[in-house]
Amino acid sequence: MEGNAYNEAIFSPDLCSPDAPPLDPSQVRIFRDPHGYLRATIGDRTYLDVTITRAFPLQASDRYICVLTGRLGEVGVIENLADLDEESRRVASEELDRRYYLPRIRRIKSIREEFGATYWVVETDFGERSFVGKGVRDNVHYVNSERLLIQDVDGNRYEVFDVNALDPVSRSLLFRVT
Repeated sequence: MEGNAYNEAIFSPDLCSPDAPPLDPSQVRIFRDPHGYLRATIGDRTYLDVTITRAFPLQASDRYICVLTGRLGEVGVIENLADLDEESRRVASEELDRRYYLPRIRRIKSIREEFGATYWVVETDFGERSFVGKGVRDNVHYVNSERLLIQDVDGNRYEVFDVNALDPVSRSLLFRVT
């Protein structure tokens, strides 16, 4: 697994234990009950208080999906999301997308530093956003030489997938503060 474990730890407080048992995807069904609560049936047992997380949210977003319950902790790990039945995969993907909401920055309109805080105005795939970071050293983390993650003071995350794909003005603003 390539990547920086430090970044994984910063952006994923719900890591699975390496000792979590592997789950047979043919025995796993992930669904929502009539009230919208996430549930899982694994083999002949149904779990009512279910959370699913990514063990490696930055490097392997569709692999090593952890199934957790509030009462029992880890139930196990699904090695590959694609191995689930269509409905379970859809529900799991929706839940993971909601849990790991990560707007991708397409353009940086302005970055201003003031008293140790960084004020950003950006265009993302979800529209224009303004946010405040504690400071560049505290809130900008390079995943690799092209990809970076930015965390605001409220814990929201933003991604620049490829710094080189940004327009020249955006790159200039970013390089001024990083």
